[in-house]
Amino acid sequence: MSSGISSSTCYLATRDDDNAVYAYSLDGTRQWRTPIDGECYTATCADRDGVYVGLTDGRIAALDAATGEPRWSEQIATPDECCPDIQGTPTVADGRLYVPGIAEELVAADTADGTVLWRTAIVDEDYGNVIPSPADTAYVNTYHGGLVAIDISDGSIRWQSTEHGANQSPVFGDGGVVVPWSDSVVVYETSDSPVWTINIPVPDFGMAGYIMDTEVALAHGMCYVGIADGWIYAIGAHK
Repeated sequence: MSSGISSSTCYLATRDDDNAVYAYSLDGTRQWRTPIDGECYTATCADRDGVYVGLTDGRIAALDAATGEPRWSEQIATPDECCPDIQGTPTVADGRLYVPGIAEELVAADTADGTVLWRTAIVDEDYGNVIPSPADTAYVNTYHGGLVAIDISDGSIRWQSTEHGANQSPVFGDGGVVVPWSDSVVVYETSDSPVWTINIPVPDFGMAGYIMDTEVALAHGMCYVGIADGWIYAIGAHK
């Protein structure tokens, strides 16, 4: 089961014996249930008009957010015979879907009808979320290619960082992009050179000692990071 929240509604996608999307009010009342033709390995994403589900065959299924009625179903990701084509949760922003595909690509599509607008190679199979920013740039964190900054108008790559080694999702805020790299947090602004880096000491647990494979959270002027030994770090200016 995977979920996404938009406004006052929570949307859940299920698979296996029950391939369907559910909409629930935040008090737990079910609003609608719509069967989908295919399996979903990711969370849903939603905007004011639609709910979007990435399917294992590379399609995106779009449903009406208010009623659950199917709107369209289109092949977005390049087909791959080995694995589910969409394993990363799509992102929706300003009438566009950003879909990470297993075939080392990021695809932008129109939310109105699923028309593919551009397709860009991003070095890795990417399973993390794409983070669009107000500066007409989308950011993708890849294991082998580092942080990739992509022009959302045409899909061209603006720059790539030299650091690499993790594919946790970045987060954008206050003009910068915060990226978790193994046992550190790195911040970029508008180029491939980091503005600052903070190393986070962790016990020698091997792989388990690294920052957990989760999103970094920004709130109240602070950056919050959880690591595998159970500690949460708050990074920011102390007042």
